[in-house]
Amino acid sequence: MPSDSIDLVLTSPPYALRRKKAYGNVDAEAYVEWFVHFAREFLRLTKTRGSVVVHIGGSWNKGEPTRSVYHYELLLRLIREGRTQSSTFGGCRSRRGRKLTIRKF
Repeated sequence: MPSDSIDLVLTSPPYALRRKKAYGNVDAEAYVEWFVHFAREFLRLTKTRGSVVVHIGGSWNKGEPTRSVYHYELLLRLIREGRTQSSTFGGCRSRRGRKLTIRKF
């Protein structure tokens, strides 16, 4: 598909759950590296004023009463790579004005 051709990308990728699912979810430790390739392509495809909305759920850390922060790590990675301008969780603007929204439900 050509760059800058889509107004909206809305996706709910497999979550980084501890239990393996038939659809092939990725572990939290590998999630950022796995997903960043998709995010780059989503941003390439969206128009300057387009939006990318990513619905990501959380997971628990194995053997601990704590939640994983993999979705925050993904957001930070995209910010460090210059894919977003803001560190606000839930809605970020890319350098080209595209909105990247990562939500945890």
